[in-house]
Amino acid sequence: MVCLDNTFGPVINHGCRAAFDFTLLFEQTILSSAPSALFLLIAPFNYLWLGRGAKKVRQSFLYQLKLSSVDHVSSFLEIPKLTLTTWISAA
Repeated sequence: MVCLDNTFGPVINHGCRAAFDFTLLFEQTILSSAPSALFLLIAPFNYLWLGRGAKKVRQSFLYQLKLSSVDHVSSFLEIPKLTLTTWISAA
């Protein structure tokens, strides 16, 4: 039996996987794309709001190490975007 993963809906036909399951289109749209888009819309405002406040910590000798670790974490945030791009281009 063919599973209809390209349909938009949280439930697949019961004969497909024999249990409740999300379709791939629903997962990528609601559970992945929507939260990412919301984050991308809110993040610049939060960044500007936090940047206006007074500094509460002095720069230490570990500053460069901490800054590079933030760069590594931000590279992990690119993985969902790459997954979504790959998923869209495969369709």
